[in-house]
Amino acid sequence: MTTTFGDIKTKVTSRLNNGLMTDALAAEFVKDAMTRINRTLRVPSMERKLTLTVGSDSDVTLPQDFLQMRDLIVLGTGYGNLKMHKAERGVWENADDDAGGTVYLYTRIGSKYYMKPTVAAGENVEIIYWADAITLDDDTDVDPLFNVAEDLVTYAALVYAADHFQDERRNLWDATFKELLLEVQAQADMQEMTEGYLSVAAGTPLDY
Repeated sequence: MTTTFGDIKTKVTSRLNNGLMTDALAAEFVKDAMTRINRTLRVPSMERKLTLTVGSDSDVTLPQDFLQMRDLIVLGTGYGNLKMHKAERGVWENADDDAGGTVYLYTRIGSKYYMKPTVAAGENVEIIYWADAITLDDDTDVDPLFNVAEDLVTYAALVYAADHFQDERRNLWDATFKELLLEVQAQADMQEMTEGYLSVAAGTPLDY
């Protein structure tokens, strides 16, 4: 069964059990909860895949829902689905810009990622990234995280509700939220290890 924005609001309202709670406040608390969760949690349900076209400066512009890069892979003839290394800006600036270089790096400057050695304009790059939560407006809206960690979102929202209403259960709910956050992240990390994803070395061609 799919969990919706309305379902989360209902659960938060029920557990708070405060007659001063309104639907508008519940929505605000859930949205604040998603913002807090997205600052730290990185799980598969938050991942997105997107193909971008390389610009004239060996760059790609990030999507608006971008939180953090997971993988950047150069596609097309001559690259062989090349997975690149993420580098600090100082390291990237000192890297070889010649196409004959053997270390393939990318770094973020503002809203773009830049690559070295130079990737020709018009080539395609596939990015796999962790995305921000969807915009929650209607009760029927569904963020992928709702069906993975409904309880995590609920307790995060309850913390904000407790702050608002000065509820003495605030610390208890916050402790529960933090425990759940660790559990959900640990489960995702274990899944990564089990699937053997971490055994793929950066800077090497990937066979699709």
